[in-house]
Amino acid sequence: MNKIELKFDKSLSGLAGNSYGVSEYNSQLKDKFDWNGMNVIIFPNHIEKIGISFIQGFFSAILEKINKNNIEKYIKIESSSEELTTKIIENIKF
Repeated sequence: MNKIELKFDKSLSGLAGNSYGVSEYNSQLKDKFDWNGMNVIIFPNHIEKIGISFIQGFFSAILEKINKNNIEKYIKIESSSEELTTKIIENIKF
């Protein structure tokens, strides 16, 4: 299992913006993602809200290679709340 802990400025409580999502994917996830196994993507606890625009940007390169219906075979999300984790998965599949 490949654990990837994301890092964001402690002053941020929310993430938004498609281009910001793409940028953070490129800097934090792109070179660490295991295309053959399970990836646990861990959002820090100070992040309480994530806009769908950020999620779409962050996961767009992954969704070009993986069908969104199979996403749970490759990605497990950990975040500050159950509610946020569910929202992230739903938005990836959107």
